[in-house]
Amino acid sequence: QDELLVDKSTINAYDYSLIKKPVSHNSPIKQLKSIKNSEELNAYKTAFSKTDKTMNSIRKFIEKFDNLSEFDIAEKLEELFYKYGAKSLSFKPIVAINENSALAHYSKSSKEVILKEGDLLLIDCGAYYESGLATDITRVFVKGKPTKLQKKVYTMVLKAFLNAFNSKTHIGYEKDLIAHSILDNSIEGFAFSHGLGHGIGINVHEAPPALNQSETAKLEIQDGMTFTIEAGLYNSNHFGVRLENSCYKKR
Repeated sequence: QDELLVDKSTINAYDYSLIKKPVSHNSPIKQLKSIKNSEELNAYKTAFSKTDKTMNSIRKFIEKFDNLSEFDIAEKLEELFYKYGAKSLSFKPIVAINENSALAHYSKSSKEVILKEGDLLLIDCGAYYESGLATDITRVFVKGKPTKLQKKVYTMVLKAFLNAFNSKTHIGYEKDLIAHSILDNSIEGFAFSHGLGHGIGINVHEAPPALNQSETAKLEIQDGMTFTIEAGLYNSNHFGVRLENSCYKKR
């Protein structure tokens, strides 16, 4: 053959350096993997119904009990995932209170940080079930009554999600622009500091598709592709709100 197909992410640097033929980085395997058939989509719906049960139960847990640390909530979250049929977790959950929720990749789950009345809690988590497909979801809760600022930020993030989700475009690049047009400079001190979403499947992060400002995101989202939309606003002196929902384009 005149052309060699290589996935650079699955080969070590030395072996890659030995390749002399012209290399194509357009992986047909990734493309096939990104488009889910009807059985995979149904399996995903089942998996997310179980993930939803976990999130509903953790909400009731934090409403019922006081003096819970991030660590306590993370421990209970894992217990609930397995209770509702998870085989393993998709990744180490993010359980973050107040300022910690403004850190997009916070994963410490501190024993010292305690959820108090009026505090905001962000949980980013997911699991694998029988189908072998990863779920990924982010939800935000407030212990007790939310403040005006908490409600304002949450509402703005929800608005960005809904506009991106309901937009007629099937280009991830354009959906990302829509979310940023709503969130950027919307609330003083708060910023949307990451891409809008990513592909999801056997791996919790896959591409295609992509919803950001990359070249991959300029490709059309095809029927059967599954992806996240996760708009957010963050202020390191206050808190962060991210609402992540996993979606698919109907076949």
